[in-house]
Amino acid sequence: MKKGILTVIAISLVSAPAFAADKAGNKKPEAVGVGGGLAVGAVLGGPIGAIVGAALGGWVGDKFSREQTARTEVEFRYELAQADVDALQSELSGSERRIAQMQAEIAAEERAYRRALQQALNAEVFFRTGESSLHEESVKRLGEIARVVGSMDGFIVRLAGHADNRGDAEYNEQLSAERAVAVRDAMIAAGFPNNRISITAEGENLSQAAEGDLDAMALERRVQIELVSADDRLVAQQP
Repeated sequence: MKKGILTVIAISLVSAPAFAADKAGNKKPEAVGVGGGLAVGAVLGGPIGAIVGAALGGWVGDKFSREQTARTEVEFRYELAQADVDALQSELSGSERRIAQMQAEIAAEERAYRRALQQALNAEVFFRTGESSLHEESVKRLGEIARVVGSMDGFIVRLAGHADNRGDAEYNEQLSAERAVAVRDAMIAAGFPNNRISITAEGENLSQAAEGDLDAMALERRVQIELVSADDRLVAQQP
């Protein structure tokens, strides 16, 4: 009976110092386990018991040590993983900002390009009364348009010939067609694909000049140039 009580007390002495040492950080768990084991062994059976107790105490201390090491490693790996997550989130956030900035820059460049394209199409393709031949400056300007637009796949050029309201309507329609053909030929000569050009002859149908207003009539003797996409969306227009 007395030995049983002593055994319980001794085992308590093994555990308590081990936990205390582990928490306080003053001793290694193995050392505490061995010391406690010796005490248990001495109570149970003298020198032999002390040896057995030392072995038991060492095993207990080693178990505590391995558990502590494993817990430390888990905590360390968790901290590393959390750091990786934080770094990844920061990188993703930075990437999103860069993508948004790039999209804004692309949109700005596209707007600037469209404005430049509209300016390039701002050619004065006007004609003398009763004529369909182009001025030298108009031919040069049409060559610039052909080079700019020629490399843009998916777009076509629409040419609409016009005439003022003087003369016969049938004649004016034929004259407006000849003017559109003259512009088309100049662009093709500059290298623009002929299968991406369409022409129409409006004649005097859209004439609004008052009778005798020569300046207004001069503006009606023209070819209107439109750049349209495959879905017929107007990109730029030259009156």
